[in-house]
Amino acid sequence: MQNQPTQPGQPYFQQAPYFSPGPPPAATPRRWPWIVALVLVFFLGFGTGLASSNVLHISSSSTGGLPFVHTIDGYMNADNQGVRYLKWTESNGQLSGQWSSATIDSFSTKINYLNGALTGIHNGTSISLTLKLTVLEVAATGTLDNGTLTLQMPGVNGKTQQTVFQGVSQAEYDKALADFKAKYS
Repeated sequence: MQNQPTQPGQPYFQQAPYFSPGPPPAATPRRWPWIVALVLVFFLGFGTGLASSNVLHISSSSTGGLPFVHTIDGYMNADNQGVRYLKWTESNGQLSGQWSSATIDSFSTKINYLNGALTGIHNGTSISLTLKLTVLEVAATGTLDNGTLTLQMPGVNGKTQQTVFQGVSQAEYDKALADFKAKYS
């Protein structure tokens, strides 16, 4: 398609589509963090074979309107009795990973460390896990929704108990474990 002349008597011309007079316009300061966040969500949060726990949570309330991206590397349950951590990778809904636990022995006040393999199935918000320790296995079912893992699992008295794990980064888990160790060392 030819452009119209700018003044009478000038010839018609065709402008090259690749020509750009100067640098492209800069994104407004308020838009670029959202653009970056959306690109990160696209590459890290969708079907790339990465861990399903590698979910990005984007929040703007605590950063004055700018998005804050929080990567979830695993799920932690921590209290005065211990720190429990689950971490897995997911492929087509199949989970494979590890669990670890540091709990206080109520008789000796020493920390007991346990860890093992985990397998499971994830479909939508439903999740089913099997936690393994040598020849023992514990089955748990529950939900994974918005960074919160809620599991129904056997308790010490044989009754089913609900345990809630929060999505955390590796650094958050490492700090919680270090704090727990310092408390009982």
